[in-house]
Amino acid sequence: MKYYAIYDLVGIRVSDAYPWVDTLFITHGVAKEGKEAYDACQRKIYVSFKKELPMEDVRFIGDGAYIGSDVYLDEQYGVRIRKTSQTQWELQVSQECNEWLVITMQLALLSCGRTMIHAAALEKDGQVLMLPSWGGVGKTATVCRFVREYGWRLLGDDLVILGNGEVKPFLKPFVIYPYHKDLFPELFKRGENHTVKNLKVSNLMSRMIPGVKRMLRPFPRVLAYLRKHNPQSMRVAPTEIFTPEQISGGGAPFRMVWLERSMKEDISFSEISAEELTSKAVTVSSVELFAAKLEAVYHMCGCGMLQYDDVFARMHQIIYAETKKVPCALLEIPVSVHITDVGEIIYQNLINNK
Repeated sequence: MKYYAIYDLVGIRVSDAYPWVDTLFITHGVAKEGKEAYDACQRKIYVSFKKELPMEDVRFIGDGAYIGSDVYLDEQYGVRIRKTSQTQWELQVSQECNEWLVITMQLALLSCGRTMIHAAALEKDGQVLMLPSWGGVGKTATVCRFVREYGWRLLGDDLVILGNGEVKPFLKPFVIYPYHKDLFPELFKRGENHTVKNLKVSNLMSRMIPGVKRMLRPFPRVLAYLRKHNPQSMRVAPTEIFTPEQISGGGAPFRMVWLERSMKEDISFSEISAEELTSKAVTVSSVELFAAKLEAVYHMCGCGMLQYDDVFARMHQIIYAETKKVPCALLEIPVSVHITDVGEIIYQNLINNK
C-alpha cells in the first residue's frame, strides 16, 4: 500500500495492485508520501485495481455511465466511484485514474472549504499574485519569467489550492510543448526528448488523438504507455526546472489578474469587479477540472451522491470569498504576441497599475 497527502487536507491510499503508480501525477512532487502524513488528513481517497468492475448494483443511464444509490460507474474510463462516508471516497479502477482522481480530490477539497482554481500563481514576501485564465494563454511562460528574472517563487502554472485566506501550491508536472523550446532549451537538448517539432504534424495529431483514445480504451496498458510517451509533449516536474529556493510553500492572495488573449491590436489593462472575475474563474476552473466528465458530475448530483450546491455553489463561494478581498483586473493581450513576451507585459502592467 502506498500513502500520499495533499497537505493535511486530502489523503490518498493506493493499492499495491494498481499497475500505473509511476504515471500518477501525485507521485511527481504534488503530494507528500508516507502513512503519517496520510493519517493526518481530513479527507481520504482509496484507489484500488480491479480488472472487472462490479456492476450488480448500478443501472445504465447512457453513454457508458451507470448509477446506483451511492455509486457512479464510468465504463469508458474504467472507474467505479463510491462515497463511503462524508469524508471518504473509494475509486475502483481498471484503467489509469488521473482524470477521476483530480475530480475526486476537488470534491474532497470543497468539503473542507478549499478549492482548486485554474491559475498560475507566484509568491513574493508572503503575498501571492494569482493569474487565472484559460489554458494556452502563456501562464507557463509567465511563471518562468517571474521566477527567473524578477525573483518571485512558484506555486503552480496550472492549478493551485485556494481557501481559508491562503494559496497553497499544487505542483503538477509542467506540460512542455514544442512552442516552449525558447523557454526550456535545456529540456529540448536532452537525448530522451522525442517531441514532434513540426507544428502541422502536431496539429494533425491533436485532431487524431480523441479517436485514438476511444479505440484504445479497451487496452488500458497500451493507452497508459502512449500517454507516458506522448510525442506531442513532455511532462517535467517543477523540481527539475527550478531550485528549492524558487518554489513557494504558499501565501496570502494580494492581487488577481484575469489573463485574456484577445483579437484586439492593443494591450488593455482595466479593473474588474470581484463578481466578474469570480464568474470567469469558476467557469474555466470547472471546465478544466471536470473536463470531459462534467456531465458525469451532474449525474452524481442527480443520483444523490453529491449535492449541486456542495460542488458548484461551494466552489463559487470559496473563490468569491478570497477574490473580494483583493484588487481584481483584466489584462487583454493580443493573440499576435508571442508567449515568451507575455510575462514581461504582465510585469510591466503590474508595475504601472499598482
